[in-house]
Amino acid sequence: MWTATVIIGTVAAGAALGQIQLYPELDCEVKSSLDYNWVQVISIGLLIISISLPHGMSKKRTNQVVSKEGRKIKRLRFL
Repeated sequence: MWTATVIIGTVAAGAALGQIQLYPELDCEVKSSLDYNWVQVISIGLLIISISLPHGMSKKRTNQVVSKEGRKIKRLRFL
């Protein structure tokens, strides 16, 4: 679900940026002081950061394996 949402969001942001380039050809009148090109570029940048940032953060393991008798089981750590 998360992967599909991220892919759809990235494609939609890129498609909106592409459609903005067609406004003059379609005689669309945009009554706003915002530069929509930069709004889309910033939103795409923030989306990419939100996707990639969690992959660069280290995870702390809090789960411990416990035997039926209640003793902690030593974990083997692999590289």
